[in-house]
Amino acid sequence: MRTPLYLLPVALIGWLTAAVPGGARAAGAAPSASPVPAATTTRARATATPTPPAAHDPDPAAAADLDFDLLGASSATVPPAALEVGAVTRSAQRRRTLLKWHQGLGLGMLAAMAVTAVLGQLNYRDLYGGGRRSGSYLWPHRAGVGLTTLAFAGAGTLALLAPQPYEKAHTRLDSALVHKISAAAATAGMLAQLVLGFVTARQADAGNDQQLKTRAQLHQALGYATLGFVGIAAAAYVF
Repeated sequence: MRTPLYLLPVALIGWLTAAVPGGARAAGAAPSASPVPAATTTRARATATPTPPAAHDPDPAAAADLDFDLLGASSATVPPAALEVGAVTRSAQRRRTLLKWHQGLGLGMLAAMAVTAVLGQLNYRDLYGGGRRSGSYLWPHRAGVGLTTLAFAGAGTLALLAPQPYEKAHTRLDSALVHKISAAAATAGMLAQLVLGFVTARQADAGNDQQLKTRAQLHQALGYATLGFVGIAAAAYVF
């Protein structure tokens, strides 16, 4: 069947109308890439997104290094064993220091006591041993007694203030025990001498000669005995 000629222009216009939009779209649009699965796209976006830095956990050792105490080491940071060792060390150092002073003062007291004993012997001979009874050695002897008494009291105080060892040894006969026994005997002798010497001096000042020589002799004997005990204590402590 032959198409009428007046329909050809209409068919040509319709064909151009249908072909041009498709061609425009084909010419203007870029060739599409191959389809990408949705899961792959999600993983890519997750990878491309910068991850915020995680919170840095401080090192326990570094945290301990940054810790400090304005008042020094406290019992919370020092182990109990270390505290005990430190206390023992400080106590031993204090004991050593006090006993060194005790030793020095004790030796000085021994020298002062020896000089006092010599002055006492001269005073005894002057007053009761056929001397001139001049009293020339009376006050030097008393000055020696006062100096010796102060030194003796100081040495004894230092010994009492010295801390005792944490672990006490069993009682046995050694130089330390000999020193303690001799020091105790010397203390008793010093006290007895002070009382007897004071009473004797009062009787001599009052002019009472009754039994004065006997008490002076007893005072002299106690003086030498006390000097001997102090010498034994010093020898036991030094050697």
